[in-house]
Amino acid sequence: MRHRSILLFILAAMLAGAGCAPEPEVKRQIVIGLNPSERTENVARNADILAEMIRKGMGMPVKIFVAQDYSSLVEALRSRKVDFAFFAPVSYVFAERIADARVLLKAERKGKPYYYGCIVVNADSAYRSLADLRGRDIAWVDPTSASGHLFPKAALMEAGIDPEHFFGRQTFAGGHDAVILSVINGTIAAGATFANDTNGIDGSWTQLGNGAYRTKIRPIFFSGPIPGDNLATSQFMLDHHRDIVTRLTATVQGLTADSAGKKLMQAMYHVDAMIPATSADYEPVRNAARLLKLDITGHVGADTGTSAVDVARIAERKSNGRISMIVLGVAAAAGILLLLVQTLRARRRPAVQASPAAGNGAPDRRWRFSIRGLAVTFLDDRGRPFTPIRDVNIDIAPGEFLAVIGLSGAGKSTFLRALNRMNEPSAGVMLFDGADITHISGPALTRLRREIGFIFQQFNLVRTVTVLRNVLLGRLSHVSWLPSMLGRFPREDREIAMRYIREVGLAEKMNTRADRLSGGQQQRVAIARAMAQRPKVILADEPMASLDPKLAEIVLGLLRRFNREEGITVIVSLHVLQLATEYADRIVAFRKGEIAFDGAPGMLTPEIVEEIYRTESAELEEM
Repeated sequence: MRHRSILLFILAAMLAGAGCAPEPEVKRQIVIGLNPSERTENVARNADILAEMIRKGMGMPVKIFVAQDYSSLVEALRSRKVDFAFFAPVSYVFAERIADARVLLKAERKGKPYYYGCIVVNADSAYRSLADLRGRDIAWVDPTSASGHLFPKAALMEAGIDPEHFFGRQTFAGGHDAVILSVINGTIAAGATFANDTNGIDGSWTQLGNGAYRTKIRPIFFSGPIPGDNLATSQFMLDHHRDIVTRLTATVQGLTADSAGKKLMQAMYHVDAMIPATSADYEPVRNAARLLKLDITGHVGADTGTSAVDVARIAERKSNGRISMIVLGVAAAAGILLLLVQTLRARRRPAVQASPAAGNGAPDRRWRFSIRGLAVTFLDDRGRPFTPIRDVNIDIAPGEFLAVIGLSGAGKSTFLRALNRMNEPSAGVMLFDGADITHISGPALTRLRREIGFIFQQFNLVRTVTVLRNVLLGRLSHVSWLPSMLGRFPREDREIAMRYIREVGLAEKMNTRADRLSGGQQQRVAIARAMAQRPKVILADEPMASLDPKLAEIVLGLLRRFNREEGITVIVSLHVLQLATEYADRIVAFRKGEIAFDGAPGMLTPEIVEEIYRTESAELEEM
């Protein structure tokens, strides 16, 4: 009680000492803030076109501000750095309270002024329903993301599922694209993102990378409808520049009336039209927040009787907005304290215990992996089971460089994904450093994946952020809720990331966006990201498939150097036999889901190679 009195005294003193706000200046230019999303490159690319279209409609200069995150857009409106802003639903409700935002228009997609949140998994995984995700890790987009956090989490609670106890670990990836790529990369079991329907036909995964991820993601749970993103302004603009607000509203609403404007809005936000909106349209957002007991309304405390918007309005008139930042800081501090408590609780969970192989005596710690009778079974599109690998028996020593070869469809990728449990074993036993990992989940699975880096042939980078930020995503499983929520990483993590960026020869590209790199450079970023995990093992699934021969040798050279210098076990699937024999210590060949060869490169005879790569058509000809 005494602390609350002190806080109120400080606030009152600052209010009393504040001077009067100056008269508003004549508007000679308007600034429009754009909502950050996984399509930032599309937004930035089209920002100048949008500004020119609005300039023509308004008859005055227009400047575009592309926000880096949701909170910075709210702050930009509050501090009057922008006059108008395209908000996501949750950030709008927050801006309404903190920045006196007032909604003007909302987005209409596919003929509907709403969309959905959904939980997605890797299409190749064994996860088919929510029940399969018990104890698994999940990535949300951002604390203020409607489809990527608030609505799917509220829908889970309405379905009788408490996310805090149901999932193993929760984290914030920072963007819809980061969620999707984390699910595809296997660093997280499931993620939340947006969908335009509840049939799994259209969503973020179908729109990222021009549809490149369409078949790699499976949605398994949907929230209720979410009111669309919107265009808002501030009460200040309505009070002092209402004519500009009226003209801007009409101009934006008219953008989709012609083909050029419609194409632009589709490219930036997949918006078909902008239609009139009211604050009441966003009541579902407030209801979802109340269900989760989340403070997105700006209240300093439930029992203070004073809301942040009231304080901010007083400060607006007396000190030009300084007090609202203090209130926002107090609210943030309360949230940070809560997250710190959750982090401490998570750290008290017991570690996974080593288990003997098949129950026979003490675990054998000579092997990094010791696998007996491994099989993986999937269901095809018609629900019929098929088994891409079966009866796999193999031991892999620490520090080995192992190449996996075989025809397409032989089981190479399925085997690699089983090693870090992206694919769930349907039979057999898997040991990692003597510990049984066959069916682990929750925190134990998180710890396993910290030890195993994965590199893909498609790079799977977040193309819209810098090289450094991409590599820092390799540290995501090492940080708690707090830094992941704030998009901040400890100094040690940043030093680790920068070290491996230098190691792969990209020091001068550290602050370059990933989509501005060549294919070889992007794959080196992917290697640095995997190394930033400080793993014991690196799995690489045909990482040279998209590269020319020279670049392929550079990438394999890096993997072998890390293998030799840091003792990391490297297991890489290759489609070029010559590379396998040149770089690997050991070669394992798969044929029709089973191991057909296991030995040193020198043991591969032409007859064995012919048998490994014999096609079904060749077998039919012999018959």
